[in-house]
Amino acid sequence: MVADRVRQLWQAAQAAWPRVTWPLGAYQTHLGETTPTHPSDLYVAGAAGHRINPAWSAIDEAYRDMVIRRLQRSPRADLDPEDLWSEAVTRMMRDDPENGTNEDGEPVMHIARYRGLTRLPWHFLAAARTIAIDRHRRRERGPRQVSAEAAAEVARGDDPATVSGQRELADVLAAAVIKAFETLEARHQFLLAAIYRDGLGKADAGQVAGLSPWQTSRELRKAEEQLRLHVQHAVPGQWSPETRAAWDRGWRQCWDELTPRDPEDGPLSEPAT
Repeated sequence: MVADRVRQLWQAAQAAWPRVTWPLGAYQTHLGETTPTHPSDLYVAGAAGHRINPAWSAIDEAYRDMVIRRLQRSPRADLDPEDLWSEAVTRMMRDDPENGTNEDGEPVMHIARYRGLTRLPWHFLAAARTIAIDRHRRRERGPRQVSAEAAAEVARGDDPATVSGQRELADVLAAAVIKAFETLEARHQFLLAAIYRDGLGKADAGQVAGLSPWQTSRELRKAEEQLRLHVQHAVPGQWSPETRAAWDRGWRQCWDELTPRDPEDGPLSEPAT
């Protein structure tokens, strides 16, 4: 009987992941017509995709070190393996509304697309290696830094009305970045500032904030999404040297005005000294 087979798979998965509770019905729905090679991994990945936090914790505990060791032996070992793991987790945590919702009506996460045909750690490893390849390609092409001064050079030959409009857009976008950052909770402000301004590794920043690596990835994703939602109204449909320069300028002003502190110390809105 199909029902008996699914129950057996579910019971085996529960035994493999005793701290992850996911109802039989939810697992059966997620399983669908799939005949997975690794049904227990499909169970924990499906639970994680449906936003069951113990599943993320279990994945981190079971597979993080394994994936990091593999990354350390890869040809691109010059990239921080801890950071690549964190980025892979963040990628798997992206909202995937096309794949349905969980019991609370929230969109499932991207990891729910995993179907158990390969082992789950290799799924994360593939994502981490893809991220590493993308970084190398960007590095080989060279950074395309656009300063406010460079943008001004581009605009000097333009019509005065155009130049004025570009400057106004730059001011609006820079102000939006600062305002958006100020609306974030202290922990999110700390993670963004510690990682992107001060260059602290994600795992180290998370440790200061009292977060596990997978929780750090989750909170960083939330912070970035909140920033995007607050700033998107100020960004036109297409990026240009002017908007990129305004974005950089907004962050420089943000870092000048706000200083990261321990997230337990409260808001980070005091001027830097």
